[in-house]
Amino acid sequence: MSSEKEGDHGFMVSPSVKLMLLQGQIQSSVAPASASATAPPVPASAAELAAVLSSLKSDGSEGGEGPILLRRAAASRQLGEGVEEELRLAEDALDLFLWVLGAVRSMGSSRQRIVASCKHMVESSSRSRLMVLYSLWIVVLAEVAMPLKLAVLEHEVRQRQDGPSTIAANLEVFEEKAEESSRKGVQLLVTPEYGLTGFPGAVRSQWWDYAVDIPDLPTGDVRPVPCLETTKFPAIVKRLSCIARSYRLVFVVGLIDLKRCSLEPYPGCEHSRDGSLLFNTALAFDADGAYVAKYHKANLWGEHAADAGSSCVLPEFFSKELNMSFGVFVCADLINAWPALELVDKGIQHFVMPLSWSNEMFQMQPLPWIQAWSKLMNVTIAAANSRSPTSSGSGIFSSGVPLAVAYDLSGREADQLAVASAPGWLPGTGLKAFCPTDLSRTAALKPHGSQWLTYQLDMSVGSHHASVCSNYQPGFADGPTCCNVTYTSKATGKGYVLVLLNGLDFAPGIEPWAGEACAVLPCSEGADDCLSYPAEALSRHKPSWFGEFSAVELQVTFSVPQLVFPQVLSGDGLLSPLEWHLQAAAESYRHSLRLSSRAAEELLSLQLYGRPFTKDPDASQKCPCALGSLDS
Repeated sequence: MSSEKEGDHGFMVSPSVKLMLLQGQIQSSVAPASASATAPPVPASAAELAAVLSSLKSDGSEGGEGPILLRRAAASRQLGEGVEEELRLAEDALDLFLWVLGAVRSMGSSRQRIVASCKHMVESSSRSRLMVLYSLWIVVLAEVAMPLKLAVLEHEVRQRQDGPSTIAANLEVFEEKAEESSRKGVQLLVTPEYGLTGFPGAVRSQWWDYAVDIPDLPTGDVRPVPCLETTKFPAIVKRLSCIARSYRLVFVVGLIDLKRCSLEPYPGCEHSRDGSLLFNTALAFDADGAYVAKYHKANLWGEHAADAGSSCVLPEFFSKELNMSFGVFVCADLINAWPALELVDKGIQHFVMPLSWSNEMFQMQPLPWIQAWSKLMNVTIAAANSRSPTSSGSGIFSSGVPLAVAYDLSGREADQLAVASAPGWLPGTGLKAFCPTDLSRTAALKPHGSQWLTYQLDMSVGSHHASVCSNYQPGFADGPTCCNVTYTSKATGKGYVLVLLNGLDFAPGIEPWAGEACAVLPCSEGADDCLSYPAEALSRHKPSWFGEFSAVELQVTFSVPQLVFPQVLSGDGLLSPLEWHLQAAAESYRHSLRLSSRAAEELLSLQLYGRPFTKDPDASQKCPCALGSLDS
């Protein structure tokens, strides 16, 4: 991945600066208020402004220009009596705010715009020092609040007779959607995992026809533009670069990267099965066509023919066009610690996520998982899913708020572009990255039948309570997982169940993962399988088909502290988090999720799903690069 030093970006500022900038409210004309960043009010006096400035802290460095300017600004608590003093202090303020913005270099036109605006303010003799500082304050807040216009493409892969023709057919669709995005003012477009190739299948030899040898990113500050290169880059990479450049889009696309170990040594070749490596890969291009990111998916999901990425370089890229850093991960990476939580820990606030995620497992519906992750991490994520009769659910979420969603299992439309404006800044969560500290392999617990225990709920009209506890899989946890659900039913239907997981979760063809969860699901009484959504639920979105709630609250006590994902699915595919009331106990063992009366009426399912990462089989191998701790 490309790397940038702190200070080279426009907004790499200290946590205290972020907190100061985000204590009030900025309303964006294009993003809903609930998704907007927040900012402090303009100071009411010179003394108040100086006090605010004095609260700024450096990023921890002992030296450097920033701390000196901060101390000087903090010491200046009175208005200057002369013009020279005003200008000197104003220039100090200008330097200070440019430093806060990280505008030392690499800011491009954004920096020039700020400098020109500030210079005009400083040179205006009619303005007092306080007015200059006010103006600079507004400039800073305007930059912080500037929204991003994002798009995700939910795409049905066009399959052809071979790999090259399949890629060519889908590339034509991608270019059409890039042009459409450009017309709509989109700045960044994300496309699905396997969106160009389709999933090649379970036989490894079939992947070769869809794979291409993609050069690694160069080191240092070099930003190659494959569209302008005559050699080195394969034709497909050049074409993708040219699409990004032609339509002035940051462009995120999935491909299959092939490395032939006989031609060049490559990390992982020592474990190669056939003298080659095949990686599920996400690429990113800046709006000038520059090749800025290549990420090999680390957490494979039923992709037995592929090789897992093992690089310890965090998958991120910096867009000069947008003056912003983005984190990259793919599909199942979202439910694992590496690299997603490490990127959050680093302070990344905007994420792109190609995925090909099916809707067949009730506990793994894509939209609620993506929404919950965005809410928990307080970040913006643009996630593009593939579309098929069993796969749908793409969206742009900011702090859990759905800004735009694409969802359709009917098969009526092959492609759907979801477009939304998202805030350019969000407050951090303070959530630390997490990987197990014990590097030794843990013994895998073997799944034996379904790990989910199912209990039928009484859906007769009236108020009800159900409570169950289980330590179902011996050796998994020191204590039980306990579920409590309190609800009021106002209409009978085909039924709901309370289900509990305390052990390894799994699906056919997928490596098991650890989970503790409680969920309320639609299921007909006496049904053999309550763990898959009935077709009527997913396609028709009629929760009243199963019954109807007027109130519902789910409380869960977990065996150990862990990252817990609150998930709600309603008749329209998902619910706004504004309708949730989520509470976690201080010790992080107990969590509760309560729906408002309106949200309860539209309920299809809800769950609290915990991920005790240390309980994963071979947990240390899933976090090869980072060892941290999770502050729940």
